[in-house]
Amino acid sequence: MTPMERPTATIPIPPLGGFTIDDLADLDLPGSAHLIHGGLYIRAARQRWHSVLSHELAVVFVGVAPNAVVFQNVAVRLDPKHAPQPDILVVRRDTYDGDATSYPPDVVIIAVEIMSSDQRKDRVVRPDEYAIAGIPHYWRIERTPEKRLIAYTYELDPVNLKYVETAVHHGRLTTDQPWPLDCDLHGLATP
Repeated sequence: MTPMERPTATIPIPPLGGFTIDDLADLDLPGSAHLIHGGLYIRAARQRWHSVLSHELAVVFVGVAPNAVVFQNVAVRLDPKHAPQPDILVVRRDTYDGDATSYPPDVVIIAVEIMSSDQRKDRVVRPDEYAIAGIPHYWRIERTPEKRLIAYTYELDPVNLKYVETAVHHGRLTTDQPWPLDCDLHGLATP
């Protein structure tokens, strides 16, 4: 197929005031589409290690998260026009809806971001948004140039609506919040 023969994508034009979460159900969008302040953000394809790591961490969470449902790339509705998708989202099992494409922050137990090329988003923007929304736990996973994983774990300070760092994990992620977990970071796929 030559460049001239490639199919073109139709990009929907937002209505005056931007899209809302309800508008997304009527649009034919890729799974990597985020609703960010009324606009559509289509995330570029991830590096393979990022996708594999997200999957492997989700499997670890399924094994240790009682009364919870673990999702990859499901949005959290911060407001009607803003629904970012963390790499992993864990919600209370009693709130599970098989048809839902997003969940409100009051049912979220933890949001996990695996560091992308947009470091400001994962280190500053998302943690602030998730904290203001009241999500009790936020984790960020980074990969060093040597392809080693570092996990940063945070817990919400509910008075100030800011995250407090609980630990920086090199090699092993061991915590008791939001559930007991002991995970060999080096054993997860990182090449």
